[in-house]
Amino acid sequence: MRTEPIDQYIFIFCVKGKGWYELDGRRFEVNSKDFFIIPPGTPHSYGADVDSPWTIYWIHFRGTCASVYVPYGNGVLTFTEKAWINIHLLLNRFEDMMNTLEKGYNAESLIYTSSVLHHFFGTLRLMYRTPEMIGAPVDSDASDVISYSIKLMNENIGRTLRISELASYFGYSSAYYSTLFSKSTGMTPAAYQIQLKMIRACSLLDFTDLRINQICHMVGIEDPYYFTRVFTKIMGVSPKSYRSDKKG
Repeated sequence: MRTEPIDQYIFIFCVKGKGWYELDGRRFEVNSKDFFIIPPGTPHSYGADVDSPWTIYWIHFRGTCASVYVPYGNGVLTFTEKAWINIHLLLNRFEDMMNTLEKGYNAESLIYTSSVLHHFFGTLRLMYRTPEMIGAPVDSDASDVISYSIKLMNENIGRTLRISELASYFGYSSAYYSTLFSKSTGMTPAAYQIQLKMIRACSLLDFTDLRINQICHMVGIEDPYYFTRVFTKIMGVSPKSYRSDKKG
């Protein structure tokens, strides 16, 4: 029992087995494919079932945007069997975060992990609140397709890969590939590429003295003004302000 409240949300996703948690005097049973979020400042307790102990993904998080990603209220949330393949793909992002942090807690790793965490919770919210997005089956090897797609995007950060180019690589039509990618990541291939480009731009602004017009070309955006607009929209500040804030 945690009687001393903490100022963080706690997210727990039960992959298999069973468990429980108690909050505000209520006890909730947790089964495979369930998740729950404990709000900050709340005494609570949780644990694995004695006979069938759970396997879980869990993380503590907080921040100015944290409450946006927890519109569910208290209680256990469940996804159907039909949705499980999509949830499984989403949990690969969890593995991605852990693997990145295992390599070190440098600024680049933390920026990347924070971006993936925003994406993770945003996608989870969208999937839970929009059931029709998770109704269609996807290929059993979809995880490999999406993982390798992201690898290709990172390796070709200096240009923009067309959807038709990515789709043909895997032998899919552009329409099917776009649907598969969007269901797996919660973003279109084009939007995901932009996110990766902005993550790389942040790293270059943090760790190099390259001019902004040089950085935009390095991430495959030819127009510096367009780069600045996109960067500002995603990061909330202009590239120039971002660099000044870091150095200030």
